[in-house]
Amino acid sequence: MGKTYLLVNPIKREFVDPMRLNGGFQWDDVLTDPFCVLVLKRLIADPPRGTTEIDGRWTGDAVILPAGWGGEDNLHDRASLEFTDISYLALARLCDKDKVFNNILNQAMETDSFFVELCNALREFAPGLLLDKPFTTVLGVDWSRRYKKVCAQRY
Repeated sequence: MGKTYLLVNPIKREFVDPMRLNGGFQWDDVLTDPFCVLVLKRLIADPPRGTTEIDGRWTGDAVILPAGWGGEDNLHDRASLEFTDISYLALARLCDKDKVFNNILNQAMETDSFFVELCNALREFAPGLLLDKPFTTVLGVDWSRRYKKVCAQRY
């Protein structure tokens, strides 16, 4: 697979895995994928009032995009083993905005791995959205059957 990248906040000991956002794993993917960029913006921007727990969460902190090759002692590997993965939280909070949610749903229709990541994120942080009309309309009422089938094939 080669090098992979994470968005890491060493101060808060948290990271976001761009692959969970369907953003790929290469340097260019991380910096150009719309979901990765939106998550990063929301994490580091000064939060407006009435925002979610990801808005401004990393404001003022260092954010590093370390590369990982596997098997080496580096920040990427340490973060993935020792830090808190907030990827699902970030993905679930992206779904708070209808336009973004619709884009996420459309990508989940096309990519089985992202479909599973989205279902996992919503099950953990926004279970009500799994029953909402946009989710069931785009992904179908029997989305759970697809989820189980894809998981059985992957694991």
